[in-house]
Amino acid sequence: MANCISKSIEIAKSMCKAGYRYLYGAKGQEYTSALVRQLRAMYPAYVNEKIALEDADKGYKAIDCSGFVCKVLGIPNASSSMMKSDAVAVLPVTKANAKPGMAIWKKGHIAFVGDDLKIYEAAGTVVDMK
Repeated sequence: MANCISKSIEIAKSMCKAGYRYLYGAKGQEYTSALVRQLRAMYPAYVNEKIALEDADKGYKAIDCSGFVCKVLGIPNASSSMMKSDAVAVLPVTKANAKPGMAIWKKGHIAFVGDDLKIYEAAGTVVDMK
């Protein structure tokens, strides 16, 4: 398990640096203007087309929070709500009880706790839990 968590954290770190850009509804596809328009039509309240098009067609990959966590954990794509409903346990997470490999969920969002006790998110942000 520890080796799996270490590998997952390396994947998360490399994805944060490897040209992935956050786009709601994306699961690792090429970040194109066509994808932006498709996701805007599907999720009009969550995809700001004007802002999203700024990163389109520049060779990036597009990914959202659940796509990021699924890729890091090596599991099939699922929404954050689906991952919560499939969880072994759902409990409040604090700095004191955070463990490597945990998925941190809140309504509409999910992130991953690495073996360094940092929270890794699709937007490329890293939050230190220590």
